[in-house]
Amino acid sequence: MNVLRPVAALIVALIVCCAGCQRDLTRSDAKALIAKSEQFTKQHDDYFPIGHVYSLIQHRYEEMQKAGYVKITRLGIGEGRVVLTSKGSDTVRQLGGIINSDLNYVSVPSGAQEVVAVTGVSIDGKAAVADFDWRWNFNELGAVLNPLDVGILRHGRAFLRLYDDGWRVVSIDFSK
Repeated sequence: MNVLRPVAALIVALIVCCAGCQRDLTRSDAKALIAKSEQFTKQHDDYFPIGHVYSLIQHRYEEMQKAGYVKITRLGIGEGRVVLTSKGSDTVRQLGGIINSDLNYVSVPSGAQEVVAVTGVSIDGKAAVADFDWRWNFNELGAVLNPLDVGILRHGRAFLRLYDDGWRVVSIDFSK
């Protein structure tokens, strides 16, 4: 009976240790880890000048005026005076943006990244690579400021490492 106790204790210890080390990395697990990672949760900010603007085509002012965010008074070819409308001011404030009247610019959060799908996972020991599709999820103002990016599917690659407490994202390459 005394001989079986150490063997039983060893078996229990191995089971407990192996339960804590999740070596499998499913696509679903990788998607959740990427979506929660510090690199991926950064928001998209847009900046644009207000007041006297020398290039009205640069920051999509015509589109912002059509959507009711700014009012443009033309001063010459390609230049004008841009002021936020009440809708524009309210939207920027609601989104947590900054209206800097002294420096004549607006900074506004316009969207966040969204993981659409993990398309493949490759595991090599304690390292893994997850290829994934992602897109920008823009708010209403962000969609006006970034119309060419709305709905565009992009490809990325996440590099993960297995630690004693599970998988973690080490870095992400958004250009794949």
